[in-house]
Amino acid sequence: MEEAKVSADLAALENEKTVLRSPRDGILGDKDAELGEYITPNKKIATLVNIDSVVVKVGVIEKEIDRIFPGQKVVLTVDTYPNVEFTGKVENLNPMVAPGSRTLGIEARLANEGGLLLPGMFARVRITIFEQDNALTVPNDAVEKTSGGSRVFVVTKNNTAEARDVEVSYVSSQFSLISRGLEPGDLVITQRPQDLKAGAAVKIIEKS
Repeated sequence: MEEAKVSADLAALENEKTVLRSPRDGILGDKDAELGEYITPNKKIATLVNIDSVVVKVGVIEKEIDRIFPGQKVVLTVDTYPNVEFTGKVENLNPMVAPGSRTLGIEARLANEGGLLLPGMFARVRITIFEQDNALTVPNDAVEKTSGGSRVFVVTKNNTAEARDVEVSYVSSQFSLISRGLEPGDLVITQRPQDLKAGAAVKIIEKS
């Protein structure tokens, strides 16, 4: 009887060794072994993933590299949930540009509430390079550099040109962000002659 008990204890111990326990919470992904298969040491049997937050990898073209920094806001959308926006922040920048695509790899981490985002999905990513409240944008051609800063010309109620000193907070490839010097509704002259001076008569031509 004692021998049978020992055998049962040994069997229970051996059975205990067949139970695999993960050191952390997650979702079982790829399975690399089947039930009853003999497993050797160091053999991968499954992939455990935690998708409470996800990392998205994006390639940024060379001319935009100097505008990307860790901590910038990232907004992501996927075709599966076109009306849902996932937000996060830029986390890491690759120190090298990919020689083939000439892009810089960056990584952004996003919260994944509800586990909607899955590993391997393709996504569209928007990175907020600069953000400022109560600012106006004008075409770059409208801004003139001066010894004291920047200025634009606006059309007054009397249809004359008025030089207006402005503060430029940010310049993109097409637009300048004006944080001071303009008010909503100001008519900014975007295509001005080189010899335009304050007080000159202005005729507004509406494009058809």
